[in-house]
Amino acid sequence: MGDPASLTRVLDVATTLTTKAQMPMRRDRELTWYRLVRTTNEELGSRVRPEVLELIYKELWKNLATQSDLSAVPALLVRRLQVEALADPGRTVPALTSAVDVLDELTSDDNPLGRDAAVRAIAGQLLQLNEGILQRASAVSREYLGEALTTAADDTTDDVRQLADAARLTLTGHLTRIPSALDSQISVAQRAFPHFVTGVTAGLDSETVHRMMVIEPRTYSPGRALSYAAWLPTLNHLSDFRTDLGEPDQFNVGLARADTPAVALVNRSLQPDQDYLVWASVGPADPDALPDPMGGIDLSRMVAGDTLEVVLFDADGNSSSGTLRLGSGRPLGVGEPADDVDVPDELRRTRLYFRFHTPTEPGQSHLRVCLYHHGALLRVHHLVLSIGRQTARFKVGTPYAIASSPTTTDVSRLAERRLSIYTNSVGDGTHGFFFRGADDEQEVSMSAVFDGLEVKDLLQMIRGGLRIAAWGSDSPPKATAYKYSRLPDGTFGSFTGLRKDLIELARSGYDAWEEISSHFANSTRRRELQQLMRRPGGVVDIAPRNDSTFVPPMAGLYDFDLDTDPNVPLALCPEAEEALRLRTPLLESACFGADGCEHADTEVVCPSGFWGLRHDVGVPLSDNNDDDATPRLDLGGDSPRAALIGTVPDTVVAGVTNHAGDVINRLPGSVHVTDRNLWFKEAAKPATYPILYFLCHGQQRDRGGPVLVLDKLGRAAISKSNLAAKHVALEHRPLVVLNACDTAALEPDKAISLVKGFTYNGAGAVIGTETAIFPSLAYAFAKTFLDGALTPGTSLGSALRTARLELLRLGNPLGLAYILYGLPDARLN
Repeated sequence: MGDPASLTRVLDVATTLTTKAQMPMRRDRELTWYRLVRTTNEELGSRVRPEVLELIYKELWKNLATQSDLSAVPALLVRRLQVEALADPGRTVPALTSAVDVLDELTSDDNPLGRDAAVRAIAGQLLQLNEGILQRASAVSREYLGEALTTAADDTTDDVRQLADAARLTLTGHLTRIPSALDSQISVAQRAFPHFVTGVTAGLDSETVHRMMVIEPRTYSPGRALSYAAWLPTLNHLSDFRTDLGEPDQFNVGLARADTPAVALVNRSLQPDQDYLVWASVGPADPDALPDPMGGIDLSRMVAGDTLEVVLFDADGNSSSGTLRLGSGRPLGVGEPADDVDVPDELRRTRLYFRFHTPTEPGQSHLRVCLYHHGALLRVHHLVLSIGRQTARFKVGTPYAIASSPTTTDVSRLAERRLSIYTNSVGDGTHGFFFRGADDEQEVSMSAVFDGLEVKDLLQMIRGGLRIAAWGSDSPPKATAYKYSRLPDGTFGSFTGLRKDLIELARSGYDAWEEISSHFANSTRRRELQQLMRRPGGVVDIAPRNDSTFVPPMAGLYDFDLDTDPNVPLALCPEAEEALRLRTPLLESACFGADGCEHADTEVVCPSGFWGLRHDVGVPLSDNNDDDATPRLDLGGDSPRAALIGTVPDTVVAGVTNHAGDVINRLPGSVHVTDRNLWFKEAAKPATYPILYFLCHGQQRDRGGPVLVLDKLGRAAISKSNLAAKHVALEHRPLVVLNACDTAALEPDKAISLVKGFTYNGAGAVIGTETAIFPSLAYAFAKTFLDGALTPGTSLGSALRTARLELLRLGNPLGLAYILYGLPDARLN
């Protein structure tokens, strides 16, 4: 197959030659590359097969982390950032902005990727992806990227500079028609990218790749402003290799006195009314750090120059933050410091320091050190400090980790979060909420603590509203009282009842929002969070402590200011009312535009005020399965698209046969079982069913907790314990759907142990409900949700939000009852 190091050198030589100013003719560059590949084949006695190209790619990025001569690093960073922009639509603008920033270190002649070629490539990408960028990115982001590109093009040739300026103007909407003088430049740039764009998004087979790269290079000659060598890393099937950085990185957290920052504190009590420091770093295990039972974090795919955020939340609701910058060196270097402290320079470069002052009275104090990547919570270190008690010791735990195995999560692929909320049940009945969010214009960090009664009230507000909307009472459900029967045309009845229920759901949702936000330190923070969440389309995580049974019902929050006095009549937003009457999609209304609903006020309700209709919301559970090595974002493995459907006999739940049949129609190859033992037998087969689908009863038993029942007598059950006993190892990380459990037994605080049973045994995500669900709703939800989840590139969070909105269009507001336990950006393969 050849020597990978030799092939790596060939790649760099070919890229250098094909981008040198001394070789201005495109035909000459193409021939040079072709001859180099052919010569390499002959010398090494091997065709450059796709497997060898994979080795080239792997070796190239491995060398990037270890080579002593770093002259090529800027070029390689530009190339890799462009790969990220194509591969992940959510990162297009930040990745290309970073690539443009790196251009400051790139010259036209002295690097493997020439400056002219890089600017031309980025401008071409912007033109190729412009419509998607306009839809996804904020005006501020687009303006900043356009200006950065124009600045970077100052040292390029005139035609490339004009092309960059045209790309900037189209980004900002100031240029809708391209001047004819640029036609040839745009043609060259645009034709260079369709193969790679479609390759990343739709998959490019190895045979085509090999033909493009080696056998028929002249067939693909149009638009070769960059050589194919420079674009090798963009190919989809080569994009899964990791840089070998040796041992996984650790999230190190330590303590020190403010007057002796270099001296680690041993496990002892702290003095009252004294200044101390908490520090954090990422890299090799630090002997001065507190113990971390969760192991390492895999950062191998993260781009140099990217950042991790660290936030310290203290016991008084205050917070401070800083950043660590990714690079080839370890430990990571400090980007933005946290608190200004007097520490030696060698510590300041790699450790973030946070000040805290101990209470004046003896007792306990709690600190939480949280590690984020673009707002996604990766780790929490919880420090329980003993104050003024000489025989006591401080304790440290890791109550939340998105992955406990160094290979479990590909951190770089996590979508940027609008908001992440860590919920921490302390153990004495109190719960802490820790908010961290950001967009292009602001950042928010805040926390609040609730006592047990307040938590109970919070749950009752949302779930009570859903129960009243479903069957008109907060008492146990009665099928005969269910208000949303499905009509023959697929809709759910009159608009009058829907409007009333939407208004009541908004009342309960706003009461819950007010209960949470009233605990913030001041009203300014409340308004900051409202403003942050106002623009639709964000990704929101609700991350509960790993031993928590409390799942806050955030999808049902309503955060547009509302007068909920029962004597104040409330109206529905006129635009939303018209859309719901005509059954037109709500997303097409101005209510879900970038500026939010203009009609919503304290006496007008708009559906866009609900978090679960405005954002992709998920509940990613802490990962305790350190034997798993499958990326959490890719569910279902390589198994065929089929579901294992477990139901009760159709005489018990009306419509089961039609419902199961509809799932089978969407997923040919599915198996429908009503026998518990057969379900265990099928589920234990390796990588067979990417979806485990339950249409059955739920029960809460005195021993063993919640169960799923597959027979009408309630004897044959599936529980957390027998998932392990039956060796149901779900290595392909399937999606589990708990649908139509027509009792209240599987509400989140009761079902969470069953959900954790599935995730512990390998499930990638679980769909559950906030309250009882009836068959007509379950059937309609399944159709829309599965259609979305099975669409390539659609995340589970987006599919769930789409299903909620579609149910609302059909006249049913109860899509808000569904919960995604899992990362909202996870996808079925």
